[in-house]
Parts: sequence; structure tokens; C-alpha cells
Amino acid sequence: MSRLPYDLPVKAIDYLLYNYRDLRREVENLGTRTSGLITIPSRGVSHGSLVERLAIDRAEITMVLDAVKRGWDALTPELRKLARRKYRWGWTYKEQVTQSDLSEGVVDKNLKVVRAVVAGYLALVPQGIFSVFWLRIRGT
Repeated sequence: MSRLPYDLPVKAIDYLLYNYRDLRREVENLGTRTSGLITIPSRGVSHGSLVERLAIDRAEITMVLDAVKRGWDALTPELRKLARRKYRWGWTYKEQVTQSDLSEGVVDKNLKVVRAVVAGYLALVPQGIFSVFWLRIRGT
């Protein structure tokens, strides 16, 4: 698997860029569906209350998504346009080449720059938080 600076897998960056809006919406809704829910903790388990766990999860996920947003905002207008076409509109390399008069190599190089910029901001998130986030996303 290809990796970016800071040892982040390309797959993780792409996932976050493709799904940023949906993930942000989920974080905003996190906790709203559990109002009125009562849980009875298992004896001897000290994971904190459900409210405490949700608050921590929400804060950690928000840290990751805020880093993605800062990376997106740091892109030049040209790179942001290219990234928007790929990650929000789902354009293929061929569509990018046809619509922008760029070569496939330039499109590829620029998308690597987009990933590297986002990776740079994600590198500011504590490694433990990003690792747990990525493990949850991968389902492992």
C-alpha cells in the first residue's frame, strides 16, 4: 500500500476526502440519537458514562476532521478545484484531463500534492487518536 509523509496510508487520506461531508454530518448528529438512553454499566468496568464516552469520541473525531478541513483550506484555488472534482464530484483522471486540459501526469502529481498537504495537517493530530480513528473506519 502506498504511503504519504508522516506514514499515513493514501487510502486513509482518500477516505477522509471522499467522505468528509458525511463524516462531519455524523459527528454533528453524534449523541443526539441517544438522548434519554439509560445504560447500566457492567460491574467492575470503568469506561465512564455513555455521555462521557460520546463526548470523547466526538472530540477525537472532530480533531481529525478539523485537520482535513485545515488542509483543504490551505490548498491553492487550482488544487482545491482539482480536489473538488475528484473527491466531491467523483471525476476520474480521464474526466479531469479532458475538462482541464491537463495531462494525466499533472493530474496525478497535483493529487499527490493535495494528499500530502492534508497529510501534513493530519500529522498534527496525536498519533493515538488518528490510529484509533483509522482502525474504527477500517473495521478492525
